[in-house]
Amino acid sequence: MPKQNTKEGSSLEGKLKKKIKKIELREKVIELHKKGLSYNKIAEETKKPKSTIQCIIQKFKSTGVIVDLPRTGRPKVLNDSDVEFVLNAVRENPKISAVSITNELSKQKNIRFSPQVVRNTLHKNSFFWKIIKKKTFYIKKKQEDES
Repeated sequence: MPKQNTKEGSSLEGKLKKKIKKIELREKVIELHKKGLSYNKIAEETKKPKSTIQCIIQKFKSTGVIVDLPRTGRPKVLNDSDVEFVLNAVRENPKISAVSITNELSKQKNIRFSPQVVRNTLHKNSFFWKIIKKKTFYIKKKQEDES
């Protein structure tokens, strides 16, 4: 089994730790605010700017939650089971085209979408076009072992 890149692993851990610290800070600020401390006192105790404290408290008052809400945007065309269907189709037959996967999936799910959606999904999941002996098919990009 290929090893994960150590840089990627450490950066993901760092991001997770940073996110946890951010949530802990917000919890502490809200707790101190509920106790009746002023913005200035909370800022002194947490060693954060008063403006940061104000933003945290105002956001909590408006949304009622401490964590960040998901951003808005265009809804995904394919859900998780559809993505799994696409990946399994390519694993079973690497020579299958994006158009045929699109046709199969649109018949089953009764939804219309472009073959480019399938190509983008495969690309996000590390499947790339490779041309070998004038035959085109998808192969899973292998991660190199770094010792």
